[in-house]
Amino acid sequence: MRMKLRDVRTGSTFETSYRPEEKNFEQAIIETVPAQYLYQMDGTAYFMNTETYDQYEIPVVNVEDELKFILEKLRCEKSNSTDQK
Repeated sequence: MRMKLRDVRTGSTFETSYRPEEKNFEQAIIETVPAQYLYQMDGTAYFMNTETYDQYEIPVVNVEDELKFILEKLRCEKSNSTDQK
């Protein structure tokens, strides 16, 4: 079975193949929090968690396509992925 996979942390994609009997996939744990897009400066996009008021910095290259569709102060959701141990 051929698959095209995307790393949710980095956005990079790669292709691989698995045999159908291989079922050793780790489950990604993704937490979504309400956020607000604040602004963009020096190649960094700034977001704020609207519940805790924590601010997040995300490199523009990671959200370049998404920034075409959102305006400053727009409410959105921010997803965090963590490694399952």
